[in-house]
Amino acid sequence: MNIPGELVEQLKSGNVVLFIGPSISSQAGVANLHSVAQKVISLIENCPSLLSDREALEYYEMLYGRHALIHLFRDEMTSSLARPTPAHHALARLPVNQIYTTNYDDLLEQTLAKSNRQFSQIVRSQDVNFWNVNKVQLIKLFGDFSQPETLTVTLTDIQAAFLRRTSITNLLSVMFQIQTFLFLGYRPDDPDFHQLQQFLLQVRSDSHYAKTVFSVMFDVNQFVVKQLKQHGIEVINFEVHRGPNQPSLRILQEQNRLLTEWLDTLYRHMRQPIRRNGHTWAVFVGVNKYEDEINYGELRVCANDAKDILEALKKGGFDEDRTRLLTEDFGESPTRDNVLVALKAIADATEPDDLLLFYYSGHGDIFKGESFLVARNGRHLILRDTAISVTRIKEIMQEASARAKVVVLDACHSGANIGNKSSRRMSNEFIEHVFEHAEGLAILASCQQGQLSYEWPKQNRSVFTKYLLDALKGEADIDDKGAVTVQDAHRFVVNKVRIWAAQRNVSQTPTLQYSVSGDIILSINN
Repeated sequence: MNIPGELVEQLKSGNVVLFIGPSISSQAGVANLHSVAQKVISLIENCPSLLSDREALEYYEMLYGRHALIHLFRDEMTSSLARPTPAHHALARLPVNQIYTTNYDDLLEQTLAKSNRQFSQIVRSQDVNFWNVNKVQLIKLFGDFSQPETLTVTLTDIQAAFLRRTSITNLLSVMFQIQTFLFLGYRPDDPDFHQLQQFLLQVRSDSHYAKTVFSVMFDVNQFVVKQLKQHGIEVINFEVHRGPNQPSLRILQEQNRLLTEWLDTLYRHMRQPIRRNGHTWAVFVGVNKYEDEINYGELRVCANDAKDILEALKKGGFDEDRTRLLTEDFGESPTRDNVLVALKAIADATEPDDLLLFYYSGHGDIFKGESFLVARNGRHLILRDTAISVTRIKEIMQEASARAKVVVLDACHSGANIGNKSSRRMSNEFIEHVFEHAEGLAILASCQQGQLSYEWPKQNRSVFTKYLLDALKGEADIDDKGAVTVQDAHRFVVNKVRIWAAQRNVSQTPTLQYSVSGDIILSINN
């Protein structure tokens, strides 16, 4: 079966969003929109010809009112005989936390509940305020029968849906840029699919970047397949063998069988052990003591941070012979020249299939709009000549042959204070210039602009690195794929650090700049 490798890898990384269309419900025995429209047409005397399904519903509403339309629509679309199909149960196993649907029924809710997966239902725009990253978010774009006023039924409803529910559509546009979408249950000529396609094309045009969209379809001719591909949609096409006068129910059952088989195969591929193709290379820097003691007070945990991250990544598959550790206590002295030489030597040794990582824990500073990591011999008055320019770090990383590149910065602005790495908050400029021009890099930073990066003396580590260590040990692998990726680690650390900070009435939120294709495996734990 056609199982795209990119889709498998994105599933392993937890970066896939499902989009469920009407055919999934039709296969379960739910009346489809066309049959409802035909019923409506039969009830209207002298009904105009050549009306589309949505137009017919709108004409009925114009004649008899909204209440009558919704009442008829609910009666026709609600069936006590409809039950989740094998395809429903197969898709519920996939490690996805966002499911968008244009269906009205509750078959997905039944399936998730039976699979013991916690979920939240998002119907109204304000429901987004209760988004829970620890549950499956089921977003019902066209409303829900339990909330009749939310139902999107007519052609005018559809056209207005993306205007009324701004929080949901804004969320959808963001997800389209950073997540891989998988469409199930749509036909190319489905007007709802066309509406969504136009919306996604607009997002792609506005952002100039979006992940691949995959769509499982049936009996699509090659011209349409190529046309959709030009619009960024990869079609997984199945041919359903149709006998003469074959009932439509049999066709739907065959589609459900093929879809279930494909989803089961996708799941098996996703569960296969994760392996890295290339080598891992890394430089770890931790600076506790500074020659410029007036401007950069002594820190207590940074050397431990660097050493412990190295040890955690070694357990997760990093090769010790391809790493360099620069701290006062455990390795080479973390002077400016030593750090740059170590990184350049490591970067130059990488090959295309490799992973290159740079980790720094210590003070950060800024001079004339340029961000610096303060080396042991860094001096505030001549910062540009004695500290490590973040721009130079990024240049060395980007010049390396390795395709996967990660920078982790547990640093903030200059100064010192008990309990954190700074007496002054992270300046807007520091974090802004850290993330500026970071194409091809994943950059994790310990806090946002205007915040402090805290130490945790009882743990003998910084807060950010403490939870990053927990993530690398496997706690961030919430879907049990056997590995922790950059985005896994970021989601885990953000949640833990924010809780820690809230309990102490302070603010610290780690940030991520991600501009690479696919997710990056940091640690293998199987």
